[in-house]
Amino acid sequence: MEDEEEFERKMAPGQQRREPVEIVRLRNNLCHGNGKEFFTHIEDQGTFFTPEALKKVCEQLLNISKPWAEEKGRFNDLLTEKYSKKS
Repeated sequence: MEDEEEFERKMAPGQQRREPVEIVRLRNNLCHGNGKEFFTHIEDQGTFFTPEALKKVCEQLLNISKPWAEEKGRFNDLLTEKYSKKS
């Protein structure tokens, strides 16, 4: 994710209480109803959530998803090729 710090450290094996990488943290928060970071407070009116608050993170996810899906497809092709030769 954009502006992610210490991705490699967070993904390092062997950590007992691993700090999640940003995409996992985001997923956990949104799926479990903890979206406070996307709320806007307006003085004397309250705190609100609007879909526009997710625009930046949605753009980041779109930019990450396409290259990831392409690489995943290439990886699947390699596996298919490898295991079809063994048959």
